[in-house]
Amino acid sequence: MSSLKTRSLFPVGICALLLVASVLPTNAGPRPVPRAPRDTPVVIIAFDELPLVSLLDRKGEIDARLFPNFAELATATTWYPNTTTTATFTHDALPAILTGREPLEGARWFPGGPGSSIFTLLDESHSILSPEPYPLLCDPLDCRREVARAPELPSIATFIEGLRSAPLVSFFSGLEDVPKEPCLCVLHVVMPHSPWVYLADGTKYGNIEPVPGEYNPPGPGRSWTEDRWLVGQAYQRHLMQASFTDRILGAVMDRLKSLPWYDDALVFVTADHGISFTPGTSKRGITARSAGQLAGVPLFVKSPGQTSGAIDPRRTRSTDIVPTILRKLKVETAADFDGRPLAHRGPLPTPSIDGVALSRMHRRVERAVARKFGIFPALGTSPALYAIAPHGSEDLLGTRAPDVLVGQLAAELPALEHAALPPMIRGTLLGAGGVGRMEIGLAVDGVIVAVTRTYRYASGQHFYAMVPPEALAGGGALRLFKVEGDRVLEEIPTRQI
Repeated sequence: MSSLKTRSLFPVGICALLLVASVLPTNAGPRPVPRAPRDTPVVIIAFDELPLVSLLDRKGEIDARLFPNFAELATATTWYPNTTTTATFTHDALPAILTGREPLEGARWFPGGPGSSIFTLLDESHSILSPEPYPLLCDPLDCRREVARAPELPSIATFIEGLRSAPLVSFFSGLEDVPKEPCLCVLHVVMPHSPWVYLADGTKYGNIEPVPGEYNPPGPGRSWTEDRWLVGQAYQRHLMQASFTDRILGAVMDRLKSLPWYDDALVFVTADHGISFTPGTSKRGITARSAGQLAGVPLFVKSPGQTSGAIDPRRTRSTDIVPTILRKLKVETAADFDGRPLAHRGPLPTPSIDGVALSRMHRRVERAVARKFGIFPALGTSPALYAIAPHGSEDLLGTRAPDVLVGQLAAELPALEHAALPPMIRGTLLGAGGVGRMEIGLAVDGVIVAVTRTYRYASGQHFYAMVPPEALAGGGALRLFKVEGDRVLEEIPTRQI
């Protein structure tokens, strides 16, 4: 998409805009989009655990090869690349999107009660369509105009069993039953939230619990160990699932664009929060090191009648969505909001989460993108997600395994349910004893397709690796090798259990 070439977040010109965004004079900023009438349809799509960093290429543009649908969305909407969330857990972050209010510390209720949520604010003028009831935000007596509710989306606990597309298809089939009133359509998609079990094409594979490299310290959320390789493997699986999430976005947008009222609709596509893949830090507890991945979230806004893309570099927050809707629809309310309309031009306070100031977020995001490409140097196409290896072993990928002797070690692999090899190969080393971490090459039909490193769990040496689907297409034989850097030392015989 040639039009994306000028849509970079990091080149000098845009960085300069981002640096001054927080101190723009009151008459600065893009020309405001004309307000929409009160009967405008409103669509809010919120993905779960999706950092903006995951979507960006080296230039700070939306990666059109891994995320073509997000890239296409950016060509017809206004992208706010300097957007931050208000919290790092869904139970706080998602209600903040739907109320325009920041969560009260230690509470699960928002200031103003359910009467100040977008559901009740638009209840008299819009039909509400949502797979989730949001009981704290939408009093059933107030949200009496709700229509065609789709089956409830799976909770995180059951997400692995059946997210796929069924709830999405059901949700959007409900659009056919929306009466003459405009629709307030709210969709929370629990993707690419862990567990990470989907490849970019939607193929489902097995999971490992607990996630290697993850542990559960006291307090909310889980944390990463200092093992950079294991954290990088988890990051790899997240990006694969994020790429599949892009396909879900494409299906959702295709469905919306098929509706006669889409051109006149006000549409928001965002995420509730991100996730950190910084070794030695919490996945969700924010620090200065992890703020780029945790706090920076995507936000794309299509105004009624908008067909071309734009970038607005000013600092924005997810709490700005509700005030923006009310302003564009000319809805008057006595409710107070922590957010401000996106067209607001006055000075903005520096946001923070749990005491971590979110100043200079563009720099934090830029550093997080650089760290991502340090792990995935060939990132840019889906197969490149598989092109990672422990440092020094990268040159083994794609080479033919030499003839070497069988060593003293052996490996146990889970029994295969089908004849074909699974995308995730995992196993346990036998006879490793007190041996430290070891690098293992995986060869299919004699070609090394993955290199990984063992980790210790429950007194055993375990390993896993993601194998490119094209390497599995021929149903070839799998062989394991002990490797060191770019040298293949010995073969490791395997057996299934």
